[in-house]
Amino acid sequence: MTERLTRVSLLTGAGASRPLGLPTMEGLLPKDFNPGPDRDVFDMALNWAAMQDPGPIDFEHVFTMTDTIAKLHRSDPAALAFAPRRSTASFLFRQQNGSMIDAPALDTYRQSASALAEKLKDVVHKRLEQIDQAKAATLYQGLFSFLRTIVGDTGQIDLFTTNYDRAVEASYQTLEPETVGFDFELINGFVRTPRARAAQWDPGVYERPPGNLFIVKLYKLHGSLDWRRENTVVQEVAADEYVGRNVVIYPVRKPIIEEPFKTLFDFFKRRLRESSVSVIIGSSLRDDYIRQALVERVNAEALHLVLIDPNADQLAARLESEVGRDRCTRFVHVAKGPFGGSGDEQTAMEGAIRSAAIQAEVPPPVNKARGHMNAIQGQKRADLLAYATEQFREADSVRLVDEDVYDPEIIQGALELRFRGVRVLSGFTRELWDHTATFAELRAHMETYGWREVVDHSKEQQVTLGEKGWIESASWK
Repeated sequence: MTERLTRVSLLTGAGASRPLGLPTMEGLLPKDFNPGPDRDVFDMALNWAAMQDPGPIDFEHVFTMTDTIAKLHRSDPAALAFAPRRSTASFLFRQQNGSMIDAPALDTYRQSASALAEKLKDVVHKRLEQIDQAKAATLYQGLFSFLRTIVGDTGQIDLFTTNYDRAVEASYQTLEPETVGFDFELINGFVRTPRARAAQWDPGVYERPPGNLFIVKLYKLHGSLDWRRENTVVQEVAADEYVGRNVVIYPVRKPIIEEPFKTLFDFFKRRLRESSVSVIIGSSLRDDYIRQALVERVNAEALHLVLIDPNADQLAARLESEVGRDRCTRFVHVAKGPFGGSGDEQTAMEGAIRSAAIQAEVPPPVNKARGHMNAIQGQKRADLLAYATEQFREADSVRLVDEDVYDPEIIQGALELRFRGVRVLSGFTRELWDHTATFAELRAHMETYGWREVVDHSKEQQVTLGEKGWIESASWK
C-alpha cells in the first residue's frame, strides 16, 4: 500500500516568541533608548515610522529609514533633501558647475545614520538574547508532539522562521523525553567537523532523509543571533552579542540575495511545493517575497494555510485580496489566539491544523462536469476521517487509503487505522456510500451496526460495511 503522509511546513514570526518574554517589532525599541549625537537621524526615522503607522513605533520602520540614509548616494533623488542651501545659486539646489550636488551635509548624515544603525543592531541582540528556555521547551515540544500525530512518528516537519532568537534550539537542548513522551532530532543547517572549532554552514544536511526519530528541520530565513561570518565561512557560535560579523538580516523591507539567505529562501519555496499544509504562527507576513511565495501555492490550489495569531482574521482578509474569496474560504484556516494560549485556544489551534490536514488528504475533483457532486463527496470523506480520528484518539494514525488498494466501483470511504503496529482497514460498499447522501446519514448507519466496536476488535483485518450490515470476506477489487 502507498501510504499518504501530509507534508507540513511551519512559518513563525515575532508573535511566536512573545510568550517567551521577547518583544515584537512594535516593542523592540526601548523607551529609554538614547541615540546620543545621532539624534537628528533618529528623529527623522521616528517621524517616517509614524507616517507609515500612527500606532506604536515599529522598529522595522525605524531601522529601514536609518539604513536608507546610511546608504544614500548623492545620485539618488532622495539626496535632494540633504543638499545645502546656496545663496549664490540661481536655483536653490542647483550646482554652479551643473554637476551632481556636492553635499557635505549628506556625508554627515550618512555617517550619523551608520553609527545609529550599529546602535540599533546592538539593541536587537540585547533584547532578544534572553529566553525562557523552560517555556520554549513546553511550547515547541508540545507543538511537535501534536504534529507527530499528523506526519507520523518518524516523519519530519520543515520549520521556517524570520526570528533571530534561539527559541527552537533552546527547546531541543532542554528536551526531557521521559517528561514529554517523545524525542526528536533538530537539523539547523550546520555541521561540526572533527577539526573545526565551530559548526559550519552546510545546507546539504537539509537533504537528509527521515530516520528513526521525528525530525525538525529549522531554516532561519533572516539569520540568527549566534551566526557569524569568519572570512567566507558562516559559523554557529556560542554567543549572542553583536560584534559586526553577525549573519543577520536586520529589519529592512527589501529582499536579500546574498548567501546563506538566498539558499534558505530557495529551500522555503521548494518545501512549499512539497507541502500540503503550512502553519503560520505569529507572523504578519509583512515580507512581500515570503507572502507571495505562499500566495502562489494557494492560487495553485496546492497548499492549505493555517493562520495562528490574535489578529488572524485581519491577516486572512489581506490574503483574501490576493487569492480571492473562494480560495480563501477553502484553503485558509484561522485559529484566532496566541501561540501557547489558553486550553480553548490550544484546542482551536490543533483543530484548525487537523482540519487543514484532513482536507489536504482528500483527493480533489477530477471531473469538472460533476464538480458539485465531487465537492459533496470530498466533504463526506473529510467528515468521515474527522469522525474516525475523534472516535479513535488512541490510534497511532487514522488515514484515508489510496485507490490502489481498492476498486472504487466496489468500495468507497476506505480508511486505515493503526494501533501499536496493528493495522485495520475499514471500507463501505459502493451501494451504501451512494445511498447515503451525507455523512450524517452514513454515520447513523455506522452507529446502527456498531462500526466503532467492530473496528476496535478487528486485528490485522479488512472489514466492510454494506447496506444490510457487515460483509464477511468482501473483495475490495
